[in-house]
Amino acid sequence: MPLFPPADAGPNQVREYLTQILILKHDIYKDEAKATANLWQIGRGVDLAKATEASFSRLFGEAVGPFLYTSVHEDVVADWRASTAGQINLCVLYAIPVIGTLFLIRAYRQTSTERTVMAMGEACWAFGPLLLVCEALEPSHPYKPVLLGIGFWPSIFFVLALCLRIANMWQEKNESAQDGQDKIWWQKASQKST
Repeated sequence: MPLFPPADAGPNQVREYLTQILILKHDIYKDEAKATANLWQIGRGVDLAKATEASFSRLFGEAVGPFLYTSVHEDVVADWRASTAGQINLCVLYAIPVIGTLFLIRAYRQTSTERTVMAMGEACWAFGPLLLVCEALEPSHPYKPVLLGIGFWPSIFFVLALCLRIANMWQEKNESAQDGQDKIWWQKASQKST
């Protein structure tokens, strides 16, 4: 199988890659594959990786574009999954439900309401923002829209809980400062009276 061209690959490398894809994956004759690949004019490897199915259809035609896009996208995903970042991302993606479930079990077993709310916030952190980041980095996943939706709502709850926690801390700080000022005023008033 041909290797996906690096991001900085020039148009000639991209055309050679497309030619090899058409020959090896789609059984197109070399001359026809070369003519089709030559429709790729000036884009580099990064442009090929970011191209959409619609742009492939516009460039290569409705007969070839969607199939060529699928083949190229398979290689983009394989290249991502083979990278260290892709491996870590995939491991974290599969670990998120386990971590989130452990936090939910911990929340269920708490006796105080405050600790239960804190554990639920930790579960939202595991399910929400981490899932959104991992899914955003993942180039292809069969359930990507579902997982993004699942990650969105806990993220919203996490942000709201964080805002509430910050507001409570700010209020407690102001109350303690006010108490300190009241004590100082009371001490000064009692010293003046004596």
